Amino acid sequence: MTTTPALNTPPQLPAQDDPSAPSSRSVRFGAGIGLVLLLFAFALSVVLALGDAIQGDGSAGVLVNVGMWSLALSGFTGLGGVCIPQSAMTRAARAHILKVQYALLLLGPVLVGLD
Repeated sequence: MTTTPALNTPPQLPAQDDPSAPSSRSVRFGAGIGLVLLLFAFALSVVLALGDAIQGDGSAGVLVNVGMWSLALSGFTGLGGVCIPQSAMTRAARAHILKVQYALLLLGPVLVGLD
């Protein structure tokens, strides 16, 4: 037995782009800046990890690995924000990817510093 949709339900409209989202060009520019900042965050993480190795017990903990993976994922997310064509992604989705990129970028050195 199949069910039919109710007659008074409105038809499903296609998802529209959020007009208040920033333009794709500005989000791509922000993702590119995030990729440049990734180099500095990686250098800071390496300095923190080496400082911990010299002053601490001499071995890297789990948080160093998690922090480095966070930086790697930030780089891949930034590349996605820059390289994915405009027709394949909405502006709002690209803006969310930029937020994730910067969150992972900040999380990496923090996790390495906590170790």
